[in-house]
Amino acid sequence: DIVSCGTGFPSDTAILALLEEADAVYGSRSLMALCPVPVKSTRTIGSCVRKDAEEALALAREGKRVVVLASGDALYHGLGGTLAALRKPGDNLAYHPGITAFQALFCRLGLPWQDARLFCVHSGEGLPSRGIAEAPLSVTYAGSRYPAHAIARAVLGAHPASARRAAIIAERIGSDDERILSGTLGELADAVCGPTSILVIFPAAHADCHAQDAAAPTRGSASIQAPILALGLPEEAFERENNLITASDVRAVILSRLRLPAWGTLWDVGAGSGSVGLEAAALRPDLSIHGIEWNPERCAMIERNRLSMGIANYTLHPGDALSVIRASCPESPA
Repeated sequence: DIVSCGTGFPSDTAILALLEEADAVYGSRSLMALCPVPVKSTRTIGSCVRKDAEEALALAREGKRVVVLASGDALYHGLGGTLAALRKPGDNLAYHPGITAFQALFCRLGLPWQDARLFCVHSGEGLPSRGIAEAPLSVTYAGSRYPAHAIARAVLGAHPASARRAAIIAERIGSDDERILSGTLGELADAVCGPTSILVIFPAAHADCHAQDAAAPTRGSASIQAPILALGLPEEAFERENNLITASDVRAVILSRLRLPAWGTLWDVGAGSGSVGLEAAALRPDLSIHGIEWNPERCAMIERNRLSMGIANYTLHPGDALSVIRASCPESPA
């Protein structure tokens, strides 16, 4: 049984009975400290999450009754996904849902969130700052590598005009030391917060950025320049070697003729400055782009271009093209 604890510990009798009857209960130290009933055996989930998940599944396969406690909702960037990926035929996984911090925050603010685009960098994923800036209403789970104020700074780097957009940073939702800050994105970029934080960015700038008013398009609002489509960006948008770069008009035609799919994989062989592949990645955030470049100086340049554009779905492979492709696709013929 995988129990999603939401922003607190479940109090319904069925979940508490599961815990009392379990042969082993897995959870973080903080969640186990909140457990209101005695349990037979506790196993602390630490930094080796995959190993802990494998151990829990092995015990269950031996016929033991195992309960796993997860913060938030286990199936949203949580331990539930790891267990699902490790599942074998015959494994019986029962998921018990819980609300996410996203849901709890929007309920606390009294704001609808059906139009929100969700992002997560909790587990150290690449930071899609361009995508966050492009969403009219974005909400992002932070993490140790990118707390909410660092995400705000990265979004401003990708789109400086967002500095006047209304935004909210929330920390430790549901706890006794919960904190909610509101202001412009530029103001909140100077805040200091921890990894258990969330950044919400609203569509427009507001003179009055109180939470209850932040989503309203009326009083105090002002239009800002939205991010432009990443198609045929000017050559000046990219660092390049000796002015060698695919011209903007040519780049736009190439990408339109490629008829990029919404998801899948695209290889850019001989990436150069990375302009074609990076524009493709910006246009299709769910497409996995792989660039190959043998020149180390150009590889460093491509990575700087990637960071300045706020792209997370671009992977650079330094080296010879045939060697890289054979290593990535070992089943392919020589």
